[in-house]
Amino acid sequence: MTNLSFKNKIIALIVAIITLTIATSYFSVNHFISRYIQESDSKNITHNVDLIKQKLETELSNKLSLASSLNFSMMDISEAKENSGFAKVVKVVNGYAFDDTGNMSDEDAQVFIDLADAHGEEMVISPVTKSDLGYSMVFSVKRADESVDFFTLELAEFASIITEYAAKGSFAELSAGNVTIFSNKQGDNLTPVERPIEFADQSWQLVGYIDLDNIQSNTDKLNWLITLALLVCAGIIIFVSVILINYSFKPLNRLQDVVADLSQGNGDLTQRLNVERSDEIGVISQSINLFIEKLQHMFVDVSRSAQDIDTAVHNIAEQSASNATTLEQHTLETEQAITAIEELSATASSISDSADTAAKLTESTNQFAEQSKQTVNNAVDSVNALVNQVSAMSQATSTMSEDTKQISSVLQVIGEIAEQTNLLALNAAIEAARAGDQGRGFAVVADEVRALAARTQDSTSQINEMLSKLRATTDNVVSEMEATRESCEQTASNTTQVMDSLNQVTHSVVEMNDLNTLIATSAMQQSQVTGEVSTNMAAIQEIVRLLNSNAGHTNSVCEELRETSVDLSQLVGKFKVQ
Repeated sequence: MTNLSFKNKIIALIVAIITLTIATSYFSVNHFISRYIQESDSKNITHNVDLIKQKLETELSNKLSLASSLNFSMMDISEAKENSGFAKVVKVVNGYAFDDTGNMSDEDAQVFIDLADAHGEEMVISPVTKSDLGYSMVFSVKRADESVDFFTLELAEFASIITEYAAKGSFAELSAGNVTIFSNKQGDNLTPVERPIEFADQSWQLVGYIDLDNIQSNTDKLNWLITLALLVCAGIIIFVSVILINYSFKPLNRLQDVVADLSQGNGDLTQRLNVERSDEIGVISQSINLFIEKLQHMFVDVSRSAQDIDTAVHNIAEQSASNATTLEQHTLETEQAITAIEELSATASSISDSADTAAKLTESTNQFAEQSKQTVNNAVDSVNALVNQVSAMSQATSTMSEDTKQISSVLQVIGEIAEQTNLLALNAAIEAARAGDQGRGFAVVADEVRALAARTQDSTSQINEMLSKLRATTDNVVSEMEATRESCEQTASNTTQVMDSLNQVTHSVVEMNDLNTLIATSAMQQSQVTGEVSTNMAAIQEIVRLLNSNAGHTNSVCEELRETSVDLSQLVGKFKVQ
């Protein structure tokens, strides 16, 4: 490298800088783009997994709602199956099972009949089981007429939903317990994204897998394209730089020849360069002429100054003796100052440590106060929510009380109707008695109507009594709820006052923390300053010691300086300055 010319060094430097830039760009792009692509793809795939989860939950909820609300007769089983989208629909009525084909075997029918006999009032969802098309599950609903409907849902259609919403470079797996309903997982370099799917009393697991090999492949491809573009740009820049450097160095080569001729002369400082241009090369030539001119004047001054050095050397020798005495006294005073500064530094360090400890304690107190504020905030929110709930319950109870009053009115009307019915039945019995044997059957019916009217009057009386008790109870509940609401509001007011007190405590702790921090900072700065002063004083002491030690050599140095002055005069005499 030392044998290269300055021009070639510049070219080599440009090549090295471009090479380093390309290498740095390659590794930087590989790092940042890889991370960006991974984060972007991971975010996109995670979003798609959430979409798949929402779609599956919506689809299952729709199927549950459809199975619960769908009501059909034995004659409409085939139509219900076609409209609902279930793979199979079975209806069990009075111990008989019917499906959409109408030719269910006795063995298959008995399975559904047994399930219907053991069925409760709530909808039943069977676990996922193996079927001819893959996996399926059965929803069963008991109707008001004691019939039970069974709906078989094939889960193979979920595979198309997962495939439709799955992002490129990802895989998915859907499982229910130990049963894997769908999976297209491939490879091992995968990052899982798990999402639970909850519906009814079932719990499924949806796992999306991010293919890291695919992400790395995309990163390598993009990185190679960027590197190739950088290499092409680097080649163009190097080529243009070589041309421009060769053109720029032509005037410098001519200047080099002129300076070389001047340097091979006999020390004639009256010689000057010819300045023929006003560009940078001309400016350099003019500067060299000025330098030679100043050097010429300098040698003249040196020749004159050499004569004055001899006189100054004698004066320096006398002054050095006086300085030696002063330096010894200064050394003693410096040692005393260093001792005092070290004591001051120790005191400042102790103050700084105490202030740091106080700052940590106030910081802990501030954190506890903030936690208390958060707890009180939560309590305020809870009390306000309780107030709203109590108000809502009070309103609902008042509404229920009004409804009981309306029911009492309706029961009064029913009682009046029963009384009229009793009178009509009595008149009918009288007319039937007048009719003799021909009205005997009509008399029996009239007696039954009178008995039914009497029972109706008794029932309405009992219901009125129960409604009176219920209305009294609801009035008491409304009063208690109003008292509870007022108590909750008072509690919310008290917690607000506690919050104000905590805010004042927090503000005071923050001010204490700021004061402690200021004290610690000041003490630390004082300790640093005293340390620096101590170091400087020690350095001064060392300098004084060296000056004191060197003072003894001043006389010999002055003698050597006198001899050097003579040599300097002889050297200046070799140059032509006039």
